[in-house]
Amino acid sequence: MDKSFLKIKINKNELSSAIKKCLNVIEGNTFDSSAINECVKLKVENDKIILTSFSHLFCVKYEINENFEIFNTGEILVKGKIFNNVINKLDDEIILERIDNNSLYIKSNNFESNLNLVDEYLFPDINFEPESNYKSFIIKSNYLNEIEKKLMNFVSKTDNVLSHLNFSIKNGILTAVATDTVKLVNLTFDINTEDGQVKIHPLLLKWLSGFYRNDEDIEFRIYENQIIIKYRNLTIINNTWNDVYPDTSFLLEGDTNLIFNVEKNKIIKALERGISLFDTDPLKIRVKLLGEQNQLTIKFENEIYASSMEIIEINKISGGNINIVLNAQFLIQILKNFEGDIVTIKLLSETKNILFNDNFNDNFIQLLAPISIE
Repeated sequence: MDKSFLKIKINKNELSSAIKKCLNVIEGNTFDSSAINECVKLKVENDKIILTSFSHLFCVKYEINENFEIFNTGEILVKGKIFNNVINKLDDEIILERIDNNSLYIKSNNFESNLNLVDEYLFPDINFEPESNYKSFIIKSNYLNEIEKKLMNFVSKTDNVLSHLNFSIKNGILTAVATDTVKLVNLTFDINTEDGQVKIHPLLLKWLSGFYRNDEDIEFRIYENQIIIKYRNLTIINNTWNDVYPDTSFLLEGDTNLIFNVEKNKIIKALERGISLFDTDPLKIRVKLLGEQNQLTIKFENEIYASSMEIIEINKISGGNINIVLNAQFLIQILKNFEGDIVTIKLLSETKNILFNDNFNDNFIQLLAPISIE
């Protein structure tokens, strides 16, 4: 590249917004804090300015297509946080000019600064445009918002394929699944796009949700072992897990031994009162549910402090009785994930798992595996 060095004039807000998008990826980099992983690369071409950054999870490219004037093309590599701190404090138009191999001259109004550069040849060459033989599908941003809201906390914390969300599109239905082997969330949407399947790291959705607006198209491209997400001027690459995500559909099927409806807030408050007896890790607290007729008994036993029993009314639809022990905190987490007031609880005869859905969204199903059942 011609080292007569780049020179541009650019709107402060345009540049600051682009830097922040790249910086969010760097700030999430807890795996490797090497100098290159802390950097943002700024490349000036004849008609656009491109900023890129990467972490151990994602690579990001953002293109600026307006509000600048190019005097000379070129590229620089700068420490992302320092660059952001300087630009964020400036006003209006900014002049950026590389004056030698090691320095970037920054000027705005009465402010001038020389910022030390990092050798740009140390930055990896990232291919953001795959060959034509990739698979592509479109997901609406409001679908991604709901998936991020309802599924994010249900992925496994272990380092395996279950630490990802699974998106599967078949016959016009998008099925999003998250599970940690004890809890499972299944959310479906009608979607007009081709069939496909992809595993998504939850941090990718969380990071992406800070940029898009509601009801916008987000393009997902699947190329070899990579997911490439295209949204406006933003391109994101995330390497996918090679292992196959397990088929969980059979866990949601089968005959039911019991079906009943219960007011969500009543059962949550009863569970929280029982948990208040304990001063141990909430994730270790168990609750026994006993159901007969149109009553549900919620029992906690704490040998050191106390025990409790609370009876709430239910509307039994079909089936026999229930006598089951569950993780109390997991049960509350599932119940609070619903938006409706009435929760339907189903005990599956074959797997003994418990299914939950509500009167607000029939396409949203949650599952909790019991600790023991009688």
